[in-house]
Amino acid sequence: MVDLDVHATLHRVTAEWRATARILADPALAAQAGQPLPDEDHGEAFAP
Repeated sequence: MVDLDVHATLHRVTAEWRATARILADPALAAQAGQPLPDEDHGEAFAP
């Protein structure tokens, strides 16, 4: 039988949702999050 660890997954999703909600609720953080990233080359992106 496979242990899906549903509780850990649910906790992670809830924590990420709360972090997103905090950013979107703060106009300064929301504006900062909407800015483009610096034009830096971080190297090649590999397929998963």
